[in-house]
Amino acid sequence: MRHFYLFAACLSFMLAGCNTTPVKPEPLVALSAAQIKEIKSYDELLAMRQKLTAGLAGKSQADYAQDFAALAQVETQIVEVKKQSLAAAFDSQREPEGVVARPVLEGLLKELNTAVPVSVEKWASVIVLVEDELVKTKAYIATTESKANAVKDPLKKVAYFDQLARIEGSDSWAEKREAVLANLVKQVRDASKGEEYDEGTRDKLALIKQFSGDDAALLDEMIGVDAKIYEKDFFNFLAEGDADSAYKTLERMSNANDFVAIKGKLAPTSQKMAEYFEALAKESVSDSSKLGQSYRWYNQARGVRS
Repeated sequence: MRHFYLFAACLSFMLAGCNTTPVKPEPLVALSAAQIKEIKSYDELLAMRQKLTAGLAGKSQADYAQDFAALAQVETQIVEVKKQSLAAAFDSQREPEGVVARPVLEGLLKELNTAVPVSVEKWASVIVLVEDELVKTKAYIATTESKANAVKDPLKKVAYFDQLARIEGSDSWAEKREAVLANLVKQVRDASKGEEYDEGTRDKLALIKQFSGDDAALLDEMIGVDAKIYEKDFFNFLAEGDADSAYKTLERMSNANDFVAIKGKLAPTSQKMAEYFEALAKESVSDSSKLGQSYRWYNQARGVRS
């Protein structure tokens, strides 16, 4: 009888165990898919993925279905955040020509292929963004190189060489640009020495000033030549008796980006320029036929002085 009671007790214990509901494990990350999608910090997402990957090692997907789903969502968000980051990087580093420099893109590709935080299949959509930009950049380089080789105008050559130096990144293009610029500087110096200027001289000046970079001495020299051209144009018009065109020469000068620097170079002769218009004003006051012009001449004299 005693054996019967022991058997009954054991059977009752076993049946009670069979009726016990299994305890569901606590999730490793207590965030919904929508909450994970709101995370914009790349580093935070990487840390979360590392935590989930470590915590789920050797775990059953059936027991940790919520965490495995969270891991998939975190990886998707890592890819999306990286894509957004790349798009912003492209916009901030895009050259005026509309493409991203080749060294920048090649550096990004190397970085992205070295540190792959998710599966290669998922990461491929990130890589392709950079590769597409690189295709556009290489096409632009090829087209620009063809134009640079074909064009004869040195001013256009400099512009093309500069684009290639920035976008292709090779020192050889920068060296070619500097060689053409050095020749242009020589031509401007020769023109200045002989005081034989034309519109081509002014175009060369503008280009040299644009690319003078940190060469303050060269920039100052070219501004001085620019001032000499304005000065010569001014006095040539006066010699022809065309005061209005002379004044318009000064007005054009006042619209130059480096007007203040040019004006400083003209300081020694600006007094003579102003005196000429004052003399016209005085003459118009004494001549009744020119009386209506006196106010204009005085204003122009004041304008030259200022």
